[in-house]
Amino acid sequence: MNLIKKIKYNYLVKLIVDHITNKNFEKAYEEIKNLKNSDPLIYFFVLKSIDKHLNDLSNVNLHKKKIIWTISFDSDDQKYINKFLQFYLNINYKGLFYAGNFAQSLSHYFSSFKGHGVPEEIKFNEIVKYAGLFQNLLLYNNEQDLFIFDTCAAFFESKPKNYLIYPNTTLCYFYVIRDLKDLFLRYKKKLETAEEAYNELFNYTEKLYLSDTLKEDQFKVYENKTNYNTNINSWSDPNVVSAYKGKLISYDELVNDTENILIDVVQHLKQYHSDLKVDYETIKKYINENEFPKDQQLDLSKSEDKFLSRNINLINYNTKDI
Repeated sequence: MNLIKKIKYNYLVKLIVDHITNKNFEKAYEEIKNLKNSDPLIYFFVLKSIDKHLNDLSNVNLHKKKIIWTISFDSDDQKYINKFLQFYLNINYKGLFYAGNFAQSLSHYFSSFKGHGVPEEIKFNEIVKYAGLFQNLLLYNNEQDLFIFDTCAAFFESKPKNYLIYPNTTLCYFYVIRDLKDLFLRYKKKLETAEEAYNELFNYTEKLYLSDTLKEDQFKVYENKTNYNTNINSWSDPNVVSAYKGKLISYDELVNDTENILIDVVQHLKQYHSDLKVDYETIKKYINENEFPKDQQLDLSKSEDKFLSRNINLINYNTKDI
């Protein structure tokens, strides 16, 4: 950054922080918006500097944009809900919305301006420190006012007040829960051994997850799936559900009682976005046009069933709470 840009950067950081401190939120937003359009490099560094100020705002959101999160331990299990939300909003939402995988969207954003010092491998430490910044960068950078981001990461809270997602930018979230034994059979078929399937579920090697779509990209954004138990427990914790307006969905019920579950999804959305209506015809149309893929029926051995039963530890999740 040259001297002129440094002067501009220091001036704008002070100006925007002063606006926020004095609760002149509209002025703060206009400064950031104008900067994004005029100088993307300074925009990036300014948002990085004021990150804590943006995330510390209790129920205040300068850009007034919101994220709907769709989440599951295995990203395949949220695809039906994710696709439904896009289908439904295309028909029933009057504004503009964006839908995409969060890690992939972030990777593409950094690629658009060469990253400017951002590490090409964005792992858990960077997410812990900058999750709020990364989300605000995407929200400010796009013209849409509603976003559907999907992820398979576990929720976390760390000091000092760092979270995976933030209340002031989250409209709500949907977490799809797939039965442990179904996932084991899927992974066993894919990975060809029970041991590899166990590791995929329980993450004995403590690896981070990188989507296949990002393996050839310059910026690789890893997701902290952790393990099956921790992932589900993190999102089904009553405090997280309450603070971030979560809705837990059983995959089995989604398959076997699809219409009622999708009605519940829309009603949950309507609680936090009053302009939406419950359009039963759109729901029926989506169901008629989108059948669930049929999984091959496989059986567990007695030893596999015993091992999985012994290692499941869902302390918060209860089907009665869905």
